Amino acid sequence: MTKLFEDPPPEIAHTAHPAHKLKLVTSDDAHAAPFKCDGCNEPGNGPRYTCDDCGSSHSRRFDLHTRCALAESRKDTIEHPLFRNRVFKFRQQPPPPVNGTICDACGEPAHGFVYHCSEKNKGGGGLDLHPCCATLPERICKDGHALVLRPSTSRRCCICGHRDDGRYWAYRFEGEDGVDDMHVACLKKTAYQIWETAYENQYHSGGAQNLHVGLTDIDGLLQICKNSQTSGGLDQFIRIAGSVASIIIAIIFANPAALISAIPKKY
Repeated sequence: MTKLFEDPPPEIAHTAHPAHKLKLVTSDDAHAAPFKCDGCNEPGNGPRYTCDDCGSSHSRRFDLHTRCALAESRKDTIEHPLFRNRVFKFRQQPPPPVNGTICDACGEPAHGFVYHCSEKNKGGGGLDLHPCCATLPERICKDGHALVLRPSTSRRCCICGHRDDGRYWAYRFEGEDGVDDMHVACLKKTAYQIWETAYENQYHSGGAQNLHVGLTDIDGLLQICKNSQTSGGLDQFIRIAGSVASIIIAIIFANPAALISAIPKKY
């Protein structure tokens, strides 16, 4: 799954933005701040492809996660260990009805780029995955800790405190205090909360340049949010997942620099 991140070209053409070429922006570039991907419509941080010809303001600029930008040109079909023998094809729009597409990993709506499998799921429809969910690794390891992705869970989520219907994915963390499950949807919501806090922070601490200093790695991003007014869910997330929390956020934000070393090579 990490192949989409390896050796990205400095410039590409993309059918979602045919008017201009898209240039690779890395975390070392001065204007690399949190952004919203114009492909999957989800938050991002770190490397991306952008169109400088569309203007310098975020509201006008066109941005794509590296995974979204390279999905067509490098590999437009994928397989995931939790959906064995199923092949997902990359699509720029969800299948009809467009406004009714739900990701079969997290259970949240899909509003843009999506991976689709026409084979029927338990509900009778096809299978769909957000690009960020499609690239979730089966196992994450860091500093002696590990999280294992599971296709469902009947346990209470340690972030939201609720059980779901056992349909959607969760990460299981085994630590000194026992076993804890975290819904993928809850992990994404926590990451988005962190993203929004960091994005708003640039307007209260001297602008994007100061924000960039804190976002050069995900641990810096976590520190920003720990010093801000956030809900208890963030503290619970960091307490349970420990050092692996930064890796989860990196995956959701499509920031490959912090995650590749934490994913076993066979993935």
